[in-house]
Amino acid sequence: KNYSGKKLKYNWDDYPKRFDIINSIIEHKKYSKYLEIGCNDDANFNKIKCAYKRGVDPEKGGTFKGTSDEFFKKNKDTFELIFIDGLHTKEQVKKDVENALSCLSPNGLIVMHDCIPLRYEHQLAKRKTLHWNGDVWMEFVRLRTLDHLNLHCILADNGLGIIKKEKNNNKLNLYEDELNKITFKGFLINYKEWLNVINSDQLLSILK
Repeated sequence: KNYSGKKLKYNWDDYPKRFDIINSIIEHKKYSKYLEIGCNDDANFNKIKCAYKRGVDPEKGGTFKGTSDEFFKKNKDTFELIFIDGLHTKEQVKKDVENALSCLSPNGLIVMHDCIPLRYEHQLAKRKTLHWNGDVWMEFVRLRTLDHLNLHCILADNGLGIIKKEKNNNKLNLYEDELNKITFKGFLINYKEWLNVINSDQLLSILK
């Protein structure tokens, strides 16, 4: 059973855009170095207000033409905010987060796009619909079980995951065998707990 009839009822047009959230973080934290993974046509990248910006995309947009793996192999830079919106599979997101953590400034943070898919079809690992979040949410749930990362997901623009390199103060207690069995049906019921969901007006309180 694929639960394709069931869905979450959010209209993302009524919520802040990803660039609004990113810009408010940059302004609040006085960040000056920004990296974006997956720029596509620069729809987000061009709206980011930051002194130093790097963008990565294998096809179009950004400042580096190539995959995120290729970029991180060559990169010697550090960044204060890294936005991950590349290939929407849990395997690639896992690599992108690990690579991002290795070049993140001590006080920096990572923002992950596409953490809240609204429909079953939108979160399939292989794209079958025009709107596609992929199974990014599964990797975010796994990261929530780690001790050394503190994560929240903002209810905005397809779900914006915030990752900070600090002690996890609200660790999700799912064991590996349970993580391997999570389904979209479970996500529909438990997403607020699994993702540690907050509203956008709570953002600044978690940035201290």
